[in-house]
Amino acid sequence: MGNYKRVVLKETEKDLATTQTGSDVQKQLSKFDTNYTSKKLNDLYNEFDSITFNNDLGSATIVKENASVATKSEVSFKVAVYLTTAILVTMLLAVLAIYNIFVINNLNSNIQLLQEDVAVAQTELDNVYGNLSKLTEEELKALIKGSLDGNYGDISDNGFIDIGMLETTNIPNYDTSTNWFDKFCSFLNNLFGG
Repeated sequence: MGNYKRVVLKETEKDLATTQTGSDVQKQLSKFDTNYTSKKLNDLYNEFDSITFNNDLGSATIVKENASVATKSEVSFKVAVYLTTAILVTMLLAVLAIYNIFVINNLNSNIQLLQEDVAVAQTELDNVYGNLSKLTEEELKALIKGSLDGNYGDISDNGFIDIGMLETTNIPNYDTSTNWFDKFCSFLNNLFGG
């Protein structure tokens, strides 16, 4: 348990059998003691930890050509403008799509209300037509005579009623001046269908 020396293995071109004789190998083997104590192991660990490599390690480094080096990539101004424009256009289209959904729903509800009004008017017309078909010819003439007393005109022989044109009066057109805010409000009113 004496001195420990650093062992450096180097590859040489000389044949091992020619450089060392059997007695040299026996000398080397006799130096190694297989009885390891904790102190001897600690010394070996410390010596192993203190090994430093010389510059020969640099010559063993493998250099790979055409290797890509990872660098921090920055977005160019042109790409940033394109990306920002694409995002803004996408957001604008999304807002317009949502707006159109609300407008279409509003139009659908208006169409449904009109269809209901048409159905009610059709039912009333069917009722009047049914009541009219039940009238006799004398009752029908009396009904027409009663309507003529209301100044609707005379019924000719062909069944047409002549109604005179009503007198109309011209309404003067007033020109009023408005400011820019009224025009802006009118534009928004037309834009949102108000």
